[in-house]
Amino acid sequence: MPVSWPPAPEAVYRRITLPSPCLCSHVCLAHPRCQAAAAQPLDTGEVDCSLAQLRQPQPTPAGNNDLIFFERAGPADPELFCWPKEDGGCGLPHDCATLRAAGFDTSGVYKISPDGADAHVRVYCEMHGDGTSWTVLQRRWNSSVVNFERGFKAYEAGFGEPMHSYWLGLRTIEALTMRRRQILRATIWSGGEHQHADYDDFSVSGPGYRMSIGKYSGNAGNGLSKQQHEMFQTCHFDKAFGCHNGGWWTAEDDGQTNLNGIRDAKAGEVHSHWVVGNKDIVLEGSVMKIRPFEGPVFF
Repeated sequence: MPVSWPPAPEAVYRRITLPSPCLCSHVCLAHPRCQAAAAQPLDTGEVDCSLAQLRQPQPTPAGNNDLIFFERAGPADPELFCWPKEDGGCGLPHDCATLRAAGFDTSGVYKISPDGADAHVRVYCEMHGDGTSWTVLQRRWNSSVVNFERGFKAYEAGFGEPMHSYWLGLRTIEALTMRRRQILRATIWSGGEHQHADYDDFSVSGPGYRMSIGKYSGNAGNGLSKQQHEMFQTCHFDKAFGCHNGGWWTAEDDGQTNLNGIRDAKAGEVHSHWVVGNKDIVLEGSVMKIRPFEGPVFF
């Protein structure tokens, strides 16, 4: 039930002129910092919407009974937020870094639109307390029921479940890496332990979705050295490679990294591999994720 509530001046962090009290409440619901809002009617028919990061212990009677107070009971909803589009309308966030910069600090599945179009994709965002965030491109475990031995169209579009094993999709990965420079981190699990490999400039572009990587750092070894400038291949895209592996940036020689899995012809099992020089590490699982090179983007 609406009550009069003059928010404490120190609690209000933003004031916006909006068409209605209802929209004021929606803005508060969308913004993670907002815990309460007050809508003051204006002579123009609009409202002066005050967003507050703290609720008053008790509502305080106000002199103007037209003041409407809203209190949020649940978490912020990023889908209610107006993410500006180039045409001036509202869209979806471009990536996880945009969400994190706006204050969404909980890891989980979000909807994004890397190219700013109306269509969206579901992605897992890994949020950190230091203001950084990672957009997960790939997650695969040997125990997963998600099949990675798929054709080229499936790898273009993406498949799986973002909360578990999945592949984001080449079209989306290209759109993300073309917007701005990205750091790639590949985390690998073997023998119950994990290691990582970072590349300071990662992109996927052009015909064949060729991979480009920058300088390596980390403790896993440079397992992507053979993938530099290679085209993405699947068994339905190039029959010469057969249907014994998940899609990957594949060079002509054997014995190379493939985080989407290679089927053992004898055992019939599929394992992902991380190859550094002559060392072939059979993995239990892997995650590929990216974040902007410049670090957090402030909203």
